[in-house]
Amino acid sequence: MRSSRRGIRVASAILTLALAATACGGDDGGTDNGTDKTDKVFALEGTKGGTLKVIGNGDTDFLDPQRTYYTAGFSIQRALSRQLLTYKAGPADAGGLELAPDLAKAMPEVSDDGLLYTFELKDGIKFEDGSEIMAKDIKYAVERSFEVDTLSGGPQFMSETLEGGAEFKGIYKDPKGLSSITVDGDKKISFKLAEPYADFIYVVALPTTTPVPQAKDTKDKYNIHPVATGPYKLESYKPEKEIILVRNEAWDPATDSVRKAYVDRIEIVLGVDTADVTNRIESGEADLSFDTGVEPQDIARLKGDPTLLANTNEIATGCTRYLSMNTKVAPFDKLEVRQAMQYAVNKETYRTARGGPTAGEFATGMLPTTFGQEKIDLYPAPPIGDPVKARELFAKAGYTGGKVLMLATNAGKGLATAQAVQAALKPFGMQVELKQVAPGVFFSELGTPSKNYAMGLAGWCADWPGPSTYIGPLFQGSKITANGNHNYSLLDDPEINKLVEEANRTADVDEANAKWFELDREVMERAPIVPMIQDRQFTIHSSRLKNAYVHPAWAHEDYANIAVQ
Repeated sequence: MRSSRRGIRVASAILTLALAATACGGDDGGTDNGTDKTDKVFALEGTKGGTLKVIGNGDTDFLDPQRTYYTAGFSIQRALSRQLLTYKAGPADAGGLELAPDLAKAMPEVSDDGLLYTFELKDGIKFEDGSEIMAKDIKYAVERSFEVDTLSGGPQFMSETLEGGAEFKGIYKDPKGLSSITVDGDKKISFKLAEPYADFIYVVALPTTTPVPQAKDTKDKYNIHPVATGPYKLESYKPEKEIILVRNEAWDPATDSVRKAYVDRIEIVLGVDTADVTNRIESGEADLSFDTGVEPQDIARLKGDPTLLANTNEIATGCTRYLSMNTKVAPFDKLEVRQAMQYAVNKETYRTARGGPTAGEFATGMLPTTFGQEKIDLYPAPPIGDPVKARELFAKAGYTGGKVLMLATNAGKGLATAQAVQAALKPFGMQVELKQVAPGVFFSELGTPSKNYAMGLAGWCADWPGPSTYIGPLFQGSKITANGNHNYSLLDDPEINKLVEEANRTADVDEANAKWFELDREVMERAPIVPMIQDRQFTIHSSRLKNAYVHPAWAHEDYANIAVQ
C-alpha cells in the first residue's frame, strides 16, 4: 500500500496478521464484489463525547485526500472524508477487510465485459458547508488526482486503469475532463476502464474518490483545509505541530454504516520526541501514537505487566521494509554492486535498531509471505551478511569504495536504522553520507529523482488485500514521476514493465497472483533493493479507550470508531 508512516512511506499503504488467513484460505473473494465474508460479529461500543489525544513525532504527508498516501493519513481521512466504497469497522477476522458502500448506495453495477463500473449515490450526504454532494464532485476530485505536477503524492491507480487515463494530464490542464468518467444527473457516476481490472472496487475505496467541490479547490493549498465529508472537519492544521478535528455538523449518521464518531474532538500533537511517546500514553497524558510504535527498550517491560499488556497491539502489518538503491546513480548503476549489497548489508543490526525480533521477520523479497507464496531467497546469507561473498561481487564490479549519499530522517528509528546501514557498509570502503530531513518531508524528498540520492530506507504496504499493489508502483518504469515518485530505485526494465502489464490484465485472481509472485523473483534478480524485514508493530494505547483496534486495511487505528471513557 501506500507507505506507512509508522516509519515507512508506504504509498499509503497498509494488512494485519489476520490477513494471512484472508490470503491463504483459498477464497479469491467469496462474493460478487470480491471482498471476504465472515460470520464473526464485531460490536462497537462507547458513549458520545470526549477528546481523543494523539501524539507523534512527524507530520503526515498530506491532508488533501487525492494526495495522501501515508497510513496515518488514511486514518485521518477515515474521520475527515468519505469515498464511494470503504472498509467496514473491525479487525480482519471480524470483517475489517470487507468493502461496504459509503457515498454509494450499493456495490457497483458492472458491465458484462468488466469495463464499466456504475455507482448511484445516496441522498442527503453533504459537505461541511451543508451543500449536497453530487456525482460531479467525485468526477472532479478524481480528475484532479491526475495533476501530479501541481498535486504530488497519492496513488495513481485511476490513471493506470481508466480509458484515456495515460494521456489525461489533469483537470487544471484540460477543463473538459476525462471522457471515461461520466455523470448521469446528480447521483450517478460511471468509470470506463481501458481493460478489465478485478481490483477496481478497491481503487474506488481509496481516498482518491473523496469528493471535492470545484469552487473550493485551492489546488496545492487545499491541503491546508480540505472540505470535510466525514463525521469530523478540520479546525486547524499547523504543519509539523498539530492537526485538530472537531465534529462536522453536516454529517448525517443515518447515511453512514461504518463510522460511529464517538469522540467530539481529535487532537493530534506533533513534534513529540519519539522516546517520550510511550511514557506519555502509559501515564494517560495521551491516548495513541500517531507515527511510531513502542520503543525497543519498553517492549519487554510492557509484555511483563499484564495490565499494560492489555492496552497493546502486536501486529504483522503486511509491510516490507527495504533499502532502495538508485539504479541511475553510481555505484548502483552496476548490477554486481547491487548484488554485492545483498550480502554486505547487516540486516541484524538494522532490525536491532528497529527493536529486535519483535520488529519483524527477515525479508528476502518484496512481497510479504502473508499471501501464501513460497519464500524466495536469491542471495542466501545469514542476517549479519556474508562479507566474503560481498567482496567477491564488489571486486567483480570493479568497485573499490567511495562516497554515496543516503537520505535519512533526523529522528527516531529512521536515523538509527540509517546509521546501522552506514556502519555495515564502511568495511567495504563505502562512505555513506547521511542527509537528514524531517520525517514529514522524507518521502517527498526521496521521491524527487532530480535529488539523486543513491540510497534511502523505505517501506511499502498493500493498498488493498492482495499482492498487485507492490511491484507495479515500486518497480515499473512508467511509474517514475518528477515529483511524488515511489519507484525510488528508478528501475525501468523493459521485461519487468511488460510482465507488470500482463499481470495487471489478468482477470483470474489465482493466475494474477502467480504472476506477481514470479515478478517478485524477477525484480530481485535485478536487485534494486535490499529487502530488510517483514514489518511488525507493537503499539500501546491508553486504558480509557474502547475500540482501539488496528484496522487491517491501513495498519493504523480507526479514529472514526474509537471511544473514550
